[in-house]
Amino acid sequence: MKKQLNLFVILLFIVFFINVSVYFVGCDSNSTEKAVKNENEMVGSSRKKSESPAKSQAYLDSIREVEKQREMMSAISDDLLGVYEGTQPKYFDINNQMIPPLFFFFKIGSSKQAELEMATFSNDRYYFSGTYKVLEQDDEKIVLDYSVRGGDERTTYIYSGKNNLPSPITERVGNAITLDYKLTINKKKKTGLATRENYPEFKIKKVR
Repeated sequence: MKKQLNLFVILLFIVFFINVSVYFVGCDSNSTEKAVKNENEMVGSSRKKSESPAKSQAYLDSIREVEKQREMMSAISDDLLGVYEGTQPKYFDINNQMIPPLFFFFKIGSSKQAELEMATFSNDRYYFSGTYKVLEQDDEKIVLDYSVRGGDERTTYIYSGKNNLPSPITERVGNAITLDYKLTINKKKKTGLATRENYPEFKIKKVR
């Protein structure tokens, strides 16, 4: 009986020792994993900090390059500035009334200034002013969004006097209107097309 009791005590001691060993091994393993994880996080954080300035500079450089390209795309060369003339052909409106031809003089100025002079066969003149912007361009052509407002006054030139010099007579004829045209210009030939929604397109060319 005494031998069996001693054997039982020995077995309990062995089981207790095994459980304690497993517990400390597990704790040590968890501690090691946590230490490795913390070390990796510290290394990663340090790496991010060291890479951050370079990435930030690269990002800023890319932004500057995009802005530079945008400015180049929106700029117009000096040789394209000037006056472009064209004749809009006659057409029939929605009421089937014939609209006679009109003469257009598109002025493309610096600082995106736009001035339009529209003339009739009877030599009546209508003046508009506004702005333009570059929609697109490449090595061959440039496309402008040309928007002007006016036309509420009509100027008629009367030729009289000894030297038959023109005398302008201006009168108000109605409310101001807005004209939106798209001008597509060949950079080399200085010719192109003027288009407006629901109106006939016509050719234009630089005259001065």
